[in-house]
Amino acid sequence: MRKGITSLPDSLGNLKSLIGLYLDHSSIKELPSSVGLLSHLKFFTASNCKSLCELPNSMSSLSSLVRLCLQGTSVSELNFQLGNFKSLEKLEMRDCTSIRSLPSSIGNMVCLTTLNLCNTSITELPDSIGLLERLWELKLHNCLNLHYLPTSIGSLKSLCYLYMDETAVSELPNEIGMLSSLKLLKMRKKPRAGEDELLDMVDLHVGGRSKRVTLPESFSNLSSLEFLDAHAWKISGKISDDFQNLSALEKLDLEHNDFCSLPSSVKRLCVLKDLFLRNCRKLKFLPELPSSLVVYNQLQGVLAFYKKDSLRHMKYLCVPGSDLPDWFIQEVPNVSTRKHCDIKGVIIGIVLSLDQQVEDNFRNKVPAIVDIQATLTKPGDPKPKHKNTLNLLGVPDTDEDQLYLCQFQEYSSFTFMLEEGDGVQVAIREHPRFNGLKLKKHGIHLIFENEDNFDDNDEDLFDESQQSVSKKLDNFFNSL
Repeated sequence: MRKGITSLPDSLGNLKSLIGLYLDHSSIKELPSSVGLLSHLKFFTASNCKSLCELPNSMSSLSSLVRLCLQGTSVSELNFQLGNFKSLEKLEMRDCTSIRSLPSSIGNMVCLTTLNLCNTSITELPDSIGLLERLWELKLHNCLNLHYLPTSIGSLKSLCYLYMDETAVSELPNEIGMLSSLKLLKMRKKPRAGEDELLDMVDLHVGGRSKRVTLPESFSNLSSLEFLDAHAWKISGKISDDFQNLSALEKLDLEHNDFCSLPSSVKRLCVLKDLFLRNCRKLKFLPELPSSLVVYNQLQGVLAFYKKDSLRHMKYLCVPGSDLPDWFIQEVPNVSTRKHCDIKGVIIGIVLSLDQQVEDNFRNKVPAIVDIQATLTKPGDPKPKHKNTLNLLGVPDTDEDQLYLCQFQEYSSFTFMLEEGDGVQVAIREHPRFNGLKLKKHGIHLIFENEDNFDDNDEDLFDESQQSVSKKLDNFFNSL
């Protein structure tokens, strides 16, 4: 559709066999009422039609409609009966900033699977939303005026994906635990500068009555949940031991929260791969972590107990610290392989600091330090054989030294390309993006075949030179 077109003729209604009407990015201002005569129309999209402010009531007659996209239009209210769209599967209203409410008739759209309301001005969801038995995906990102979820949301038995980052919702209804199919719950918020200190002052002056957040008791019923992002929800107190019932959980982001401990049952989350706890300032103790973890990010002072099984599989780890294991070497000038032993992995340790007094426009936009590179070199060749930018998850918000460990497994390109005679170097990239970044220390350790597959639980009795790599790491972290 051409941008210059502002209207359509009434004769549009004569196209009785029309299946799709696509007006995206046009300058259309209104639709003729005859659009309601398109009885076979299945797809209507008017994405980013900024001048489109109103839809004709006749659109209620489009009973064959499967997809309705009004994304980025200026439509202020849905002035027709959504409930007549008995075949509608996708309703997309993202960036319709003038939409403040939905009609209760939305509950009659029995075939609806996807509802996108991101960046709208809705203040509430109608109770009838619980009637959408086939709803599979609900998107509420950046609905800044949405303060609560209706209790009827628990009736959405088919709901797998719930996106609600940056809403005004501060408490989940207990009925959230009834979402038996829920796989992903994203409810991230941005941490507010100085908010922690302000809440602490309120606690001090009003006897601890400031609003604190807890997860509802039913939350542990979400046995299908694979990804939970509760970043900066201000979850406080003690997390229930029933957390272990989240048996499908693979990724857990609890950064910028106020709970004091994780339950010991967290070790039974046997498929958990990624755990993020940065800026949990009141967290003082961690239980044994599951051996399935491959990414662990924790930048505040927590006494953590590591186990060698966890460390064997971990690809990435971040903790406060200024030391590296003394069996790491600073640089590998040329790799010397062992007889009948292939290289099965490489561990690179980094100690760095980030000056908080130096400003830049980059550090608040990315989740990782991206200025440290590991380079493979070949003897006699001035060009690098391979460069790998270390994705150091967790940008420090203090001046204190931070320790990062990156483990490249056998199947990674970095390990796969490493050959006898190659050199391994670690350095800050030539033009770093982070101002005030200092590389304090770095070290490398090559893991050879059979060096880290011990199952012996009595390794404590071995001399350190005979212990597995993961056991030596276990000893190192417990000594910090």
